[in-house]
Amino acid sequence: MKFQSPEVSELEGAFSRGDERLSGVLLRAYRLGARFDAWTEEFRPGLWAEAFREEGVDPSEYLRERNPGAPLSWDFVDAGIERDFLLAEREKTLLGETTPDCRTDLCSDCGACPPGLRNITFPPMEERDAESLSRAAAGEAPEPAVRHLLRLRYAKEGPARHLSGLELQSLWGRVLRKAGLPVAYSRGFNPAPRLSFSPALPVGAESLAEVLEVEFTLPVPVSDAQRRIAPCLPAGISLGEVRQVPPGSPRLSAFDLSCVYAVAPVSPERFPEGVTPGSAAQAWERLSSSEAFPVAVEREGKRSETDIRRIVTGFLMKEGRLSITIVHGSGKGIRPLDAASALLGVALPPERFAVKKLSADPVPRGKG
Repeated sequence: MKFQSPEVSELEGAFSRGDERLSGVLLRAYRLGARFDAWTEEFRPGLWAEAFREEGVDPSEYLRERNPGAPLSWDFVDAGIERDFLLAEREKTLLGETTPDCRTDLCSDCGACPPGLRNITFPPMEERDAESLSRAAAGEAPEPAVRHLLRLRYAKEGPARHLSGLELQSLWGRVLRKAGLPVAYSRGFNPAPRLSFSPALPVGAESLAEVLEVEFTLPVPVSDAQRRIAPCLPAGISLGEVRQVPPGSPRLSAFDLSCVYAVAPVSPERFPEGVTPGSAAQAWERLSSSEAFPVAVEREGKRSETDIRRIVTGFLMKEGRLSITIVHGSGKGIRPLDAASALLGVALPPERFAVKKLSADPVPRGKG
C-alpha cells in the first residue's frame, strides 16, 4: 500500500482547483524558502501555510464541494474534451459505472480527437474479438505471439544532451506514436510501449551511439521506419542505423554494451597539469596489471565502491582528448568522468569536462 502526507494532498488539491491568486502564493512560498517540495524531507507545510496567510488566500475555498454548474477558473482552457462529457463522467463515477478505454474498445465520443483522427495505440477491440471468435469456432489454436523487433541507433546532441533517461523514454514513446507505427504495448493496468534502451547517459553528456529496441505488433520494413520516424524527431535527436532483429535472436537486454567515450575540456578549460598521453598510458598500465581497481564514488550523500578492473577495457589520450572504453551490463557500473578521474588521480568535474559517447557495441554478457 502507498500512503501520502495529508498536507501534501491538501496543497496539491488547492493548486489543481485554484485560480490566478495562487501565483502570488507560489512566489511568496519560493521567497520564504520553499524548494523541492516533492521530496518528503524538503516539504515544509508551515512555510506554505504562512505563504497563504500573507497573500490573504484561504486554501479551503478551493477544496470545498462545488456546484457542478458553476464556472471554473480554467474554463477558458480548451483541452478538446467537452464540459458536458466530463459532467456525464462525474455522474457515472458516482453511480459506480465505468467508461471503456478507447485504446482497446469503442470510441467514447469525448471530443478530444478532431475529425479524421484515428486511435492507433491498439487495434479495435471488436476486430480482435471477432478474429478470436472465428478461430475458436473453427477449432483452431490461438495464433502464437510473434515479436517484430527493430533495433535503432540514434544520436543525442546539442539541446538533447540535457534530457534524462526517463525523458528520453517518454520522448520516444511520443515519436513512435506520432509516426503512426504499430508499437506493441505491455499488458496490465498501465500499458506502456515495449521499448528497450541502452544504459542511460549522465545528463549533459552527448552521444553518437544510443541504442533503442522497439517491438511492434506487425512487421515494419526498415525503410518504412526510417521514413516515418525521421520527421518526428526533435532538435538534437537524429536517427542512424535501423536493423531488423531476426525472430529468436537475443534481445538487447541480453548483451553488455562496450562503449567508447571521448572526454575533453570545455573551452577555455584545459586538462590539469600532468595529464598527458604518457600519464594516460601509465594509468592504463596500472589498471591492466592490477587484480582489482576499486573506485569510491559519492553521489547524493551516499558513498559506493565499484571495481573497474573488468569494466574499463581501454584508456588513452590522443589529439587532446581522453578516450575511455567502459562495458555496461547488469552489474555495478561507473560514469566515464569518475573512471577517468580515478585512473589519472585528478578531479575531472562535469562542469569543466564534456563527455561524448562515440560508439556502442553489443558483447556477450560478462565477456567485455
